[in-house]
Amino acid sequence: MIKTLHKYFIPICLALLVHIVLFSLFFINFKSDSKPLKPAPQPEIIQATSVDEKKVIQEVKKLQQHETDKRLAEQKRQRVLEEKRVAEQQKIKQLRAQQEKQAKRIEQARQEQQKLALAKQAEEKKLEQIRLKQAQEKKRLKEIADKKKAMEDKRKKEQARLAALEKKRKLELKRQELERKKREKAAKLAAKKKAERAAKRKAEAVARKKLEAEQAAAEAVRQGKIISNATRIIMRKVERSWIRPPGTQDGLSATIRVNVKPGGTVTNATVIKSSGNPGFDRSAELAVRKASPLPVPSDPGIFKQFQSFTFNFSPS
Repeated sequence: MIKTLHKYFIPICLALLVHIVLFSLFFINFKSDSKPLKPAPQPEIIQATSVDEKKVIQEVKKLQQHETDKRLAEQKRQRVLEEKRVAEQQKIKQLRAQQEKQAKRIEQARQEQQKLALAKQAEEKKLEQIRLKQAQEKKRLKEIADKKKAMEDKRKKEQARLAALEKKRKLELKRQELERKKREKAAKLAAKKKAERAAKRKAEAVARKKLEAEQAAAEAVRQGKIISNATRIIMRKVERSWIRPPGTQDGLSATIRVNVKPGGTVTNATVIKSSGNPGFDRSAELAVRKASPLPVPSDPGIFKQFQSFTFNFSPS
């Protein structure tokens, strides 16, 4: 309020000054008219009054122009201040953005450092596990070598003992050799028969799996044909039950999910992909319900495919 009064203070004063001057001139003229007129000085009085009024008006205009210039200068100053303020805010915003980016980079670097530390820790743990396994393997190999050496020593001792008794045990050794060969031959024969039985079982298993696969494929084809045929029959029955809504254009289609009970009774029919025409969608759902019970396959295994199925309803 004070700023507004200050803004218009000088124009108000100027207006009052003009009115006072004009009133004074009018009063002077009025007094002059009330006195006896003198022929000689009258033109000078009128001229003086006219000159004074022009000066006053010029002065008023000058003051008004000064006030206008001052107001424009103030507006310019305010505009410059506003531009500086906006620029300063932009700088602050940019600085904050830079600080946020820097903080983000620092956080990313910290996270990366943490990842590297974890990776290094995992690598060290892995290396420790490898070293432990190597030590265990070394120990195991040493135990095997020691055992082998002990066995070799024992074998050598046994050979030495047998060499000393060779003559005495020659016949026994031959008998044992013959027995050993006999056992080996029997073992080889048994292993051969076992391998043959295993190969036979494997071949039978392969043949059985092949037969089962062929039967499954044939069954899948059979079921596929039954499902395809049943679907066509269901779609024809639904189309026969469909009543075209008035004004419905050709070429509309909607995808419907249908739930049925054994025997084909429809428990639910819902449009899951609209044709874009609500009337058509509702008529499609109604057609499915009117077509109940649907001609679903009686085979329990195939009927499972129709307990909840979808089809595209696009009547020709």
